[in-house]
Amino acid sequence: MHKATLFVTALCCSFSVSAKEGWEASFGLGGALNLQESITIKMDNGERIESNSVSLNTKPFNSPPYYNLRTGYWKDDTAWEVEFIHHKLYANASDLDDRVQNFEITDGYNLLYLNYAAVYTQGWNVRAGFGVVIPHPDVTVDNQRSHGGYQLGGVTTQLALEREFVVSDSVLFSLEGKVTYSYAEIDLDYGKATVPNTALHLLGQFKFRL
Repeated sequence: MHKATLFVTALCCSFSVSAKEGWEASFGLGGALNLQESITIKMDNGERIESNSVSLNTKPFNSPPYYNLRTGYWKDDTAWEVEFIHHKLYANASDLDDRVQNFEITDGYNLLYLNYAAVYTQGWNVRAGFGVVIPHPDVTVDNQRSHGGYQLGGVTTQLALEREFVVSDSVLFSLEGKVTYSYAEIDLDYGKATVPNTALHLLGQFKFRL
């Protein structure tokens, strides 16, 4: 009986997995599928230009590419993280109002999050985040181009599920799917554009235990 007890104890210990602890940093590439949205441009003269059911593409491998960066501190299988996603939006020209010749946010419909993450089960993580949108628009209305710099444009939230694969003691590879909802009001040279975005993201990431 004593030997059997020792055997069961040893077997259980051999399958035990230590909790995630310490700093992690990651870099990932991927893309996003965006829902159709309504884009409103409020001109400084009071006019409103409405474009409804606009298809939005990410074109993840066009320069600059879609990517994400994340760092966080894990303790007892939970973590607080900071994450940056270089998201991009290209509006389908045929869906835009005739007065809008071009609508792109390709230097970034950037998403900056504070996340809370947790181990769901061994090898699987879940996370939720809330943050801000940092857009860089390139918009042409009535043949007038507005190509302003980066700005604080709105708010964003995310839910994500991640599957990790061990490469070595200090390196992991993961696949992550996430849903984001964002709402931004973007300043233009001649007005303001309202640009919501709902997107499904898929990323492959290399993660490093520091």
